[in-house]
Amino acid sequence: MALDPIQARLTRGDIVLLDGAMGTELERLGVPTALPLWSAQALLDAPDRVRQVHESYVQAGADVITSATFRTTPRSLKKAGLEAEADRLTTLAVELAKQVGRAGATYPAVFNASNEQAVLAFHAGRIGYLDIVDTVQRVVEAHESQGELTLESLAEAERWARARADTIIDTIAR
Repeated sequence: MALDPIQARLTRGDIVLLDGAMGTELERLGVPTALPLWSAQALLDAPDRVRQVHESYVQAGADVITSATFRTTPRSLKKAGLEAEADRLTTLAVELAKQVGRAGATYPAVFNASNEQAVLAFHAGRIGYLDIVDTVQRVVEAHESQGELTLESLAEAERWARARADTIIDTIAR
């Protein structure tokens, strides 16, 4: 049976680097991490920042990325009246970490552009608070990065993401 790459490195006695603290980095970026949700609040308010923290650890040489699930348990979320969101937020946290590991290219631009559109729609009262994350997730899942990474491809991906987010927002607008 073949070992996965990390297990093979550990078997050889190689050093494997884990990422660092999520909450500390979110605070450094200005993302509120107050109790009871702590870093789980960022999954609701600033999933783009969670992704940014993951990306920074990868760029710094981390071999393993851990998901931002420290406070996505039903017990923690119950304190904020969000117990029913436990499965969804845990899944989202894991997916964000996985996406960073495999996507790259224009995905960060798509993620940020769709998040900005959704936040604007929320502030305008067009969508609910939890619709922000759902909108971003749907846009990122629909995106297909193509061709060489250039300023033009980033700009086009951002335009596409804003339009796609607006279309999704129109379908769920209040």
